[in-house]
Order: sequence, then C-alpha cells, then structure tokens
Amino acid sequence: MSLAEFLERHDIKTVMVNPMHVKKSKELDNNSSTKKDEKDAHVIARLIQDGRYSKLGRV
Repeated sequence: MSLAEFLERHDIKTVMVNPMHVKKSKELDNNSSTKKDEKDAHVIARLIQDGRYSKLGRV
C-alpha cells in the first residue's frame, strides 16, 4: 500500500479494482481469459468508468 499512500499524500486519487472482476469481465467481453496487459488496462478502465471499484482512503 505504500504506492497508494504516496499518491494520496500528493493528492492523487486512487481506487482499487477487484482482480476477480477484471478476470471475469475480460472473459465475458472477449470470451477469453488470456493474460495481456493491454487488454487488462482496457478492462480496468471500463470498470472504473462504470463505477465498479473501491475507494481507498485512510481509516
């Protein structure tokens, strides 16, 4: 979590996307579970755009 803490200290918003959501969304969208960083980035961006993420913050 040190990266998230660093970003938060510099007023950069951070969120967390569930890796299982990424995997399942990728399989549903492309009918493939292959690992590709570019594909993962698109899926993660779509999940964030749709509001399917958790906010990180200090407890």
